Amino acid sequence: MASQNRARRSSAICAYRNSGVNDSGSFWDPPMRATMARDQRFKLTLYTGGGSSERELFDLQTDPRETVNLSGDPAHAPTELMLLVEITAFLQAEAAAAPPRATSSTPNAAQRLQNRIK
Repeated sequence: MASQNRARRSSAICAYRNSGVNDSGSFWDPPMRATMARDQRFKLTLYTGGGSSERELFDLQTDPRETVNLSGDPAHAPTELMLLVEITAFLQAEAAAAPPRATSSTPNAAQRLQNRIK
């Protein structure tokens, strides 16, 4: 069977790509992207936007309510790195599968939406 020949995944991936509008009806600026990888015990979420990123790592076995962020804790560095590698592989595959842009032109200032949180 084909399913028996496939490599087992070590984690599950979930991606959220900004819908564009926040609770007040304004556009997010910068747009938010969140990508999560989870294994049997840990969950790592990578938030990116505006050239910066943040991470949250939770031990779902000892902290199921996700109250203690373990990201950056040296004791959990191997787990964080392993899940970050999973996210990176997913993001690279996502970028490779993205269709090419219809045009390379950049809209002028009058054509751009003003994405600002007020």
